[in-house]
Amino acid sequence: MIGIGLPFDYPIRISEVVEFIAEWRCFVLDGRVLDVRPYTGDYHAQFDPSVIDKAISCWKDAPIAYGLDIGVISDGRTLVVEVNDGYALGNYGLSPLNSINFHKARWKEMVKPYFEKNDVFTMPENENISF
Repeated sequence: MIGIGLPFDYPIRISEVVEFIAEWRCFVLDGRVLDVRPYTGDYHAQFDPSVIDKAISCWKDAPIAYGLDIGVISDGRTLVVEVNDGYALGNYGLSPLNSINFHKARWKEMVKPYFEKNDVFTMPENENISF
């Protein structure tokens, strides 16, 4: 981590090794579950939705749109696998309209700081970009 400029005491989360029997992607938009889509594994498995609710409520400064991946392990527990930023997610069966609203919300949030300083988008003068 030091090699990429992070401090020596940067917090890192490490968990025990677990084997997931099924995984789902939760699309979270504005603090609410927009949809939950199967990702991989045994389609008979059932997840505990309270784990999703708790994970969402614990992240106070979350971006407006993100993916919360959950999984079920062999003893039946539902665990958080990982969290991914909403701008970089595939739709995994999310409806086209929900997908547009999800990605649009995150994109608007990401570019807001730029447009608060600039009323229009302009290409930098020194860029050699052709279309």
